[in-house]
Amino acid sequence: MEQHADYQPDIFPRPTPKERKFRQPIVPIIRSKSRKRRNGSKEWQEKRKKLLTFAQKSID
Repeated sequence: MEQHADYQPDIFPRPTPKERKFRQPIVPIIRSKSRKRRNGSKEWQEKRKKLLTFAQKSID
């Protein structure tokens, strides 16, 4: 698994199974359509993808 430069394990401890129920996935809050359209650049989509996969990894 590749390490992200800004990933500090002590800030994001792996949740225990009990905690996991209450813990919401860390997903970038980009919901509004207009903002999506504004940030439709290639690098932004890459960044978003990385964030999402990283969030997914820290959940499972």
